Amino acid sequence: MAWTLDKFGSNPTGLAKKLAVTVAGFNANNAPFNRQVVVSGDTYTIVDYGKGPEGTAAVTGETGQQVNVDCAQGIGGNAYLLPWASNTMCVCEVQQKHDLFFTYRLNGCGIIISGGRSNPTVVHGNTKSDSIPVTTDVGVMGAAYRGIYVGMAQALEALGIGDPTNRKVFAPGDNGYIGFAGVWGVKTGGKWDFYANIWGTAGATVVKLWP
Repeated sequence: MAWTLDKFGSNPTGLAKKLAVTVAGFNANNAPFNRQVVVSGDTYTIVDYGKGPEGTAAVTGETGQQVNVDCAQGIGGNAYLLPWASNTMCVCEVQQKHDLFFTYRLNGCGIIISGGRSNPTVVHGNTKSDSIPVTTDVGVMGAAYRGIYVGMAQALEALGIGDPTNRKVFAPGDNGYIGFAGVWGVKTGGKWDFYANIWGTAGATVVKLWP
């Protein structure tokens, strides 16, 4: 049976195919509100999209191994959306109007989720590629990614963004996430849950990320 948008909420762990999400229509620079921080010696930009950046999400295609969800910014849509940008932390605070959240497909990026379940803060971070050692040792690579994304979380928290007591950092090396992954959130009874679809050789596996 074909995958539908409703199934992201009703059967999140049932998505055995690779989830490929695109998010379009966002400007990667929201100056003068963006700021910069230094993490592990590198400078990163914080782009804050505020409370509940919204738009339209739709399942636009499905093959034997993959489900495509295309999202575009716009008022009056059906989901909250968060883009990504190179060497950047894209930040938003998810609200109550919609029941779904999507962010752009991950490929070496990290996700940080924290705060209360009614309005969590979500961060899509992208680290500089030359900050990660070139190695086939998954443990070494994962530790490098985790160190940077935890550092990003701490840098944001020092600015009052996020909550260290209720924080989850999802980074390469976690739960088999090595290449690609898709992350989405679903609101049930006013409370948000977040999931990761981790790509494998053929299909994918789903793990609950937060809380």
